Amino acid sequence: MEPYASVSTPSDNVECSPVVWSVAETRRANQLFLLLGLCYYTPFCMLVQPVDYWRLLFPSFNINFRISFAYYIANVVVIFGLLAIGARQSFRWRIMGGFCSQLVVLLLLPASYYVLTSEIQHEIMVLLCSVVVAIGAAVAGSSLFGLAAMYPSGSIEHVQLGIGLSIFLTTAYRCMSKGAFPSDATVPASMAYFYTGAATMAIGVASYILLLRLPGSASVHATPQTHKVLQPTLLRKIRFNGLLVVLLNFSTMLVWPGLLTDIASFNVPSLNASGWFPLLLMGWDALFDALGRYCARYQLCFTRQNVWSLVLGRCLCIPVFVCLARNAVFTHDAITYFVVAVFSWTHGYGGALTVVFVNDCVDDAERSGAGMFASFFVNFGLVAGASLSFAFAKALGL
Repeated sequence: MEPYASVSTPSDNVECSPVVWSVAETRRANQLFLLLGLCYYTPFCMLVQPVDYWRLLFPSFNINFRISFAYYIANVVVIFGLLAIGARQSFRWRIMGGFCSQLVVLLLLPASYYVLTSEIQHEIMVLLCSVVVAIGAAVAGSSLFGLAAMYPSGSIEHVQLGIGLSIFLTTAYRCMSKGAFPSDATVPASMAYFYTGAATMAIGVASYILLLRLPGSASVHATPQTHKVLQPTLLRKIRFNGLLVVLLNFSTMLVWPGLLTDIASFNVPSLNASGWFPLLLMGWDALFDALGRYCARYQLCFTRQNVWSLVLGRCLCIPVFVCLARNAVFTHDAITYFVVAVFSWTHGYGGALTVVFVNDCVDDAERSGAGMFASFFVNFGLVAGASLSFAFAKALGL
């Protein structure tokens, strides 16, 4: 379950020369933005997916709670700093710098297994990598959506589609790497997994370089980028729907990924011993999250005035997740799969709608600022949920 990237905007004092894009160039730009969106969130997904590898390194606790906590704390602090400063930025340096730093992490983290010797050393390394990945995502994401907004229609949608596919792709990476090695070869399988993720990030860097070479990109990147969106009047307009964005992402992080990966199979115990069941749940979650995002084009009966019912309704799943993780009351795999499907679909669907509805609260001239605030609301909800999830894990002994 993934966040939406930050939005940066062109300066109001700069007029952009219109650029005519051919159909072929537009299609090419959309394809490249799809890859950029996919790579934006892939590094964090790579960190939370190898549950069996983390259990090998940290047998006494679930490191996923700490990874999420460290990642979102660092991410929201950097995003708020970028939002508050509002200074001139460079698309090229932010996107390239953010992606390259994440690429380096995915190369160094698996190599550290052969160098570090104690559990505390491994924990420090993993959490440090989580922070670096978070900073890279915040820096790159603060420009990625703003850049897509300056390209032909459809670019932003392809970035979002790429973000939605990132969890599904990394789940597939983990399942394939685990299946390609013997059951007791967790370390070699994990090395292959992490280096596949590094190769994916390299594709993201290459995609941005190719994007720069498109004929219309020169005028886009020649436009100075500034923004100042911390305006109380704007915040008053969007505060209700902004709080719904916070609540939706807060409730998601109470469950994902830590509590979700603590649920054991009740009907097929062999999946627990082999480490496959958490991977299956992560894949199931990713599938329905992506389906929810796809369905968000249909608003059904929801408006910005009543979408609160969807946001609050999905919170009823949280006590069920706690019971499943504690082996209490609900003890059947069918219930697990059903609740995960409902919770994940409503995150993908509701997450997309609530962000759109924030923009619907303001005038056209204020949409760029509302987008930046929406991104902050998303990440604030994620970090608050990750923090409380970490505290619950301590209290429940998970």
